[in-house]
Amino acid sequence: MLRSINLINRLPPKLQDKKEYIQICQTQDKEFVFLWNKIDDCLKDQYLHELTLNGVKRWEKIMKITPKASETLEDRRFRIINRFLNKLPYTMTSLKQILNTLCGENEYTIDYDIATFTLKIRLNLTVKNQLDEVKRTLKHIVPTNIVQDIDLLYNTWGMVKDKTWGEMKKLTWLEAKMHE
Repeated sequence: MLRSINLINRLPPKLQDKKEYIQICQTQDKEFVFLWNKIDDCLKDQYLHELTLNGVKRWEKIMKITPKASETLEDRRFRIINRFLNKLPYTMTSLKQILNTLCGENEYTIDYDIATFTLKIRLNLTVKNQLDEVKRTLKHIVPTNIVQDIDLLYNTWGMVKDKTWGEMKKLTWLEAKMHE
């Protein structure tokens, strides 16, 4: 929180030009800015999506999570949010809600083949650490008699082989990415 504190303006006008008061107020201004920032951090630590490094460390300790050295703060937040979502019962609707929270709406595809008991999920995640965490979560969610096929969503040759270069050239990158 960027907050400007100027205590000298709160003094009576006769004291505002005194050297000692100016120095005291400037020193205290810095302390108040520091205090406001700490208060802001405490408020952010009340919400999982806004956790600061201190809040992430606290939740990791509570949940007995050991972070990997290569993980970013965002990866560590993601893991904490993911652990909060692990609750029973699990249905296709609750699975979609979990994936919406973790990946965002329309950032994944789900295909369930009842005949072969295969659940195919493709995620629009760009960070491998998050893919691994989603796989870990779904391992606990999806019943063991269902085969899981979870991977990143990529356009493959099979998705675009019937298109001509001219057709693909008309599309933006986002349209080409979503084009099937």
